[in-house]
Amino acid sequence: MAKLDPSDLIPGDIATLVDDYLDHRRLRGAAANTLAAYRADLVRLAGFLRRFDVTLVQLVSERLINQWLDYGLGHEGWSRRTAARRLAAVRTFMAWCRGQGLMRHDATADVRIKFRPRLVVAPELEPLKQMIAGIGQREPVDLRDRAMLLLMLDAALRAGEVVLLDDAPLNPRGYTVLEEASRVYVKPKGGDEGEFEVVGIEQVTVAAVQAWRRVRAKMARPDEPALFVNLHGRRLSRQALYLAVRDRGAAAGLPHLHPHLLRHRRLGEVVEKAGLDAGSALARHKHKSTTVNVYGAHAAAVQRAAIRTLAPLGELPCNA
Repeated sequence: MAKLDPSDLIPGDIATLVDDYLDHRRLRGAAANTLAAYRADLVRLAGFLRRFDVTLVQLVSERLINQWLDYGLGHEGWSRRTAARRLAAVRTFMAWCRGQGLMRHDATADVRIKFRPRLVVAPELEPLKQMIAGIGQREPVDLRDRAMLLLMLDAALRAGEVVLLDDAPLNPRGYTVLEEASRVYVKPKGGDEGEFEVVGIEQVTVAAVQAWRRVRAKMARPDEPALFVNLHGRRLSRQALYLAVRDRGAAAGLPHLHPHLLRHRRLGEVVEKAGLDAGSALARHKHKSTTVNVYGAHAAAVQRAAIRTLAPLGELPCNA
């Protein structure tokens, strides 16, 4: 979208500032999905504010923010979790505006939404392994799903990383599986084109990818570079991946399964058995605090057990 001449703009115009703010976040490495979610939330707020003829960020008040949230909760069917997420997006936007010297007050400072955090409970490892083992090995679509599910479970890959993988071992982006090295090259979350991270995989996963590659040509179009394709021969979408995982889970008695639960279980197992450092490395989190926040219960349990085992208090001496 073409930028307007600065002389035609009023400092503080919300619509213009949203674009500038998202450009700032993009340059700082925010993922495309994150940027899209922030844009949707901020555009939604801007549309609500226009009903009150408020188009300048300096005129946004706590009362208007509360009215927006009440309207969403009461008339648009938002859950309190959704409202909290949208408030968080607005809060960071307001902080950026203050940092730019455009406003001195924080319209979100005293706005709160209470909700009970939802505990992510992933299936245990053995049922997930049994689900994958139960997938057939004759039809191409079955071999595709075995390879995808094993990659997500073994390497703790995100859904977006799986669908970006290419078949060719040498390509400009380098997001692929190299079986001979037992490695997966994936695009970092929020990374630029050409950047990649390396994740190791086990031989059972290597064998599954090799089995899929042997029959991939039966499903993929000749000009399609994607490793995993849909029934039309084109790159599998995130939505199609979610549906495939859900359907495989339902068939194995694991309803409501989705890709993140495979990643969650794998990382939880690694944190429990190998410690927080190993789990953070496999998760490829930029900050270890992210791993602590998501898998802190696992990490705390490991630390407590380690203290009891490696540094026990011991018996009290007997009195003479």
